[in-house]
Amino acid sequence: MGVALVALIICVDQLFAQSHVLLGIDEYDDGVYLGAALRLVHGVIPYRDFGFPHPPGVLLLLLPLSIVSQVTGTRVSTGAARVQTAFVAAGNVFLLARLVRHRGMPAVLVAGFFLAVFPLAVFADRTVMLEPYLVLFCLLGASALFAGDDLADRGRLVWAGLAFGFAGAIKVRAIFPAVVAVVCCAPRLRQHGGPLLLGIVTGFVVPSLPFVLVAPGNYVRDIVTVQLERTPSSGDISIGHRLVYMSGIRSLPSVGLATAIAVGFILVVAGAFLVRPRPTRLDWFALGTASLTVAAMLVAPDFFPHYAYFTAAFLALLLAVSCDRLVRAASRRSATGPDSADGRSGAFAPTVVVILVLLVALFGVVRSFTWHESVDDPGPAIAEVVPRGACVVSDEPALAITANRFVPDSAGCPAVVDSFFT
Repeated sequence: MGVALVALIICVDQLFAQSHVLLGIDEYDDGVYLGAALRLVHGVIPYRDFGFPHPPGVLLLLLPLSIVSQVTGTRVSTGAARVQTAFVAAGNVFLLARLVRHRGMPAVLVAGFFLAVFPLAVFADRTVMLEPYLVLFCLLGASALFAGDDLADRGRLVWAGLAFGFAGAIKVRAIFPAVVAVVCCAPRLRQHGGPLLLGIVTGFVVPSLPFVLVAPGNYVRDIVTVQLERTPSSGDISIGHRLVYMSGIRSLPSVGLATAIAVGFILVVAGAFLVRPRPTRLDWFALGTASLTVAAMLVAPDFFPHYAYFTAAFLALLLAVSCDRLVRAASRRSATGPDSADGRSGAFAPTVVVILVLLVALFGVVRSFTWHESVDDPGPAIAEVVPRGACVVSDEPALAITANRFVPDSAGCPAVVDSFFT
């Protein structure tokens, strides 16, 4: 709970430390997600009435705020959605720490603080982005999948599948941890994999089915065909620069530094998986998800800084279980007395001290960042010149949302939300 509180404090600090951050214009994507949910509340259906480049999961998660906005106004829903995302980010840290709680305090500290103070998290959790919600349901799936180091019972495997499936309904990249989860069910694939696969299919199909039935061709076009045909819109970001972002370095001072961090990380993991005892299913899940998600980010046609939050969650899990394995191996070699019974006591105290010092130092570096560049809030000025209920078309949907001018009075107004995708 403590590490989750740290994450929440950092997120709240982002929203309130500078003026206009809570309600100002700081991102394009959040206006698209919230705008699509607002359209849905008023009967304008994504895929059928306007293009939307992702599955509908995030729209369903924002739907309650969109319903409330009919009373409070869409401007308030912008701030509420950002606060909701802050709690999601804190929840991710809690779930990650809880997943390794049985491995001891060092593992909890490594996993929790790694994600809580990950420098590039600022790009993902400062407003409504898909990655925090994607990570939330992937970690809910992992929490249900495992009971300690082994798989949970069949009932919980269904719940795990539902969580992974709904994560896929938020962003299709959830397929990577879902595939690793299924592989972890081997060799009893029928006994364990069946319930998991049932949950995955149900978790994806149920929230998607109403939209597929309304506009099947458009749905496939928006989330499959167009995505496969995408060309890099963020420029040609090299593998080295992607490693820079995934290593947590906010700027691009040195690809060599990021490469050194990556090599060091690989050496730590390799050393941890070579020591006894044999890796558990949780260990293999951590290794598989981290490897697959990082590989996917390296070859994806597009890459933006907030994508690094998705890989950070699984890298944190892998680092935590690797550190735990190394601590236990060192304890077994150095133990000479009765305190060695649990295989970890000998190295527990110094490990905690080293981890805390490193993470406090990292927190200081993270806190030294300017979270946002200059953020403006033009909403009130727009509201003064645009009549309430008018038809508004904008290449920045957040402008109309924060001005309470996104919802028109006429049903015949254009339904464009994401102008670039359209």
